[in-house]
Amino acid sequence: LTAVYPLSCLKSLAALAPVSLMGNIGILMTCIVMTIRALPGGAYSPTAAIGATNFLRSLPAELQPSFGVTGFRSPRSLLILSSMTACAYLVHMVGPEFYQTMKDPSVVRFGILSAVGFGGTALISAFMMCVGFLTFGGACKGMILNNYSTL
Repeated sequence: LTAVYPLSCLKSLAALAPVSLMGNIGILMTCIVMTIRALPGGAYSPTAAIGATNFLRSLPAELQPSFGVTGFRSPRSLLILSSMTACAYLVHMVGPEFYQTMKDPSVVRFGILSAVGFGGTALISAFMMCVGFLTFGGACKGMILNNYSTL
């Protein structure tokens, strides 16, 4: 809280642009690494090359990929997905500031900016969900990065 409060007092969020760019690069890198690890023959594939590091062996039983199991595991899983989806769209609080700091503010341009931003967030979230499920199946945790080995 002590570190975040001075940031909330800034008159313009432009000073945070480099940090935001680094966050976006981090998300892109996470998508790339998750995709590489999900590919057949990858580190999390049962058919990983002999001698290659197979991270599956280092995972506890509850994190091992689980495919072909049907049924709704628990309502808690759905609540976790819902809360994480809601967190992805919490930027609505700074919408008025984004509008005011646009180069040529107009409702149409702000609508396009919002559609691209929220649409991009939805696509990235859906992509990461799909890649995570294709890697771990029904053993996916609410935060997919918790499924990966710590090696």
